[in-house]
Order: sequence, then structure tokens, then C-alpha cells
Amino acid sequence: MTSSYDFVFTSELDLQKATTNQVEELFSAEGLQGETRRKAFGFFLALTKDAGIKLSPHIKPPRTASAGGGRRRTARANNSDQIVDPPPPAKPETLSRSQILLSKFPSFDPAWPEEVQKRWFDAFDKLMKTEDSE
Repeated sequence: MTSSYDFVFTSELDLQKATTNQVEELFSAEGLQGETRRKAFGFFLALTKDAGIKLSPHIKPPRTASAGGGRRRTARANNSDQIVDPPPPAKPETLSRSQILLSKFPSFDPAWPEEVQKRWFDAFDKLMKTEDSE
């Protein structure tokens, strides 16, 4: 865990006093964005809980992604409704292989049975080790 998330553990950030935004900034600095960052951050929180690492009460789990996907959103500007197209998804060639694979990973759910959680952690660990060898 400490080798996969060394950028968190070697930072100057005190995890017992940090906020969600401060920790997410570390993930962003590693190049993780969007859904990939959300999943990696959620996995990190699950790992710290499982390992008994004490975190600040100000660090909250990431919100789950909306089920809407590519639907159009309504944005409010000048008190009027305006339809705004969502930004186009990142082109696959701009994402690393591990980012593409991670985007296909299901979001971790602490409500899963213990065996399913273990298999998810094992698969995620294997993916992280694959990324290290790139």
C-alpha cells in the first residue's frame, strides 16, 4: 500500500489533519483526473480503513459518479435555463493504459461480501503493479 501510494505517504501532508481536497490534490498532482482519480481515491480510503490507518474526520469518501453518463445538463446562467453539452470524453490516446483499465474497474463498495472485497483488492493491486512496470 505504501509503495502504490508513496506520493501520499511521502508528502508533507498530515493525514490526521488533512481535508478531502488536500488529499485529492495529491492524486491530481500524480496525473489522475475525473473518474480515475475518484476510484483511486476511494480505493485508497478503503485500504487505509482496512489497514487501520487513522485519517482526519475531514476526509470524506468521493461521491459516486452520476448514472447519467453522456446526458445533457441544464446550467443556470443569468437566472435563465441554458442547455450545455457535457465536455467530450478524453481521447483514449491521451490516457495511459492503466488509466483506461482503471476506468473499467467497478467502484469499490464496502457493502460487498468480504470475499468479493478481497478479490477486488487483489485485482486492483495487480493493476497497480502492472502500472509500475510500464
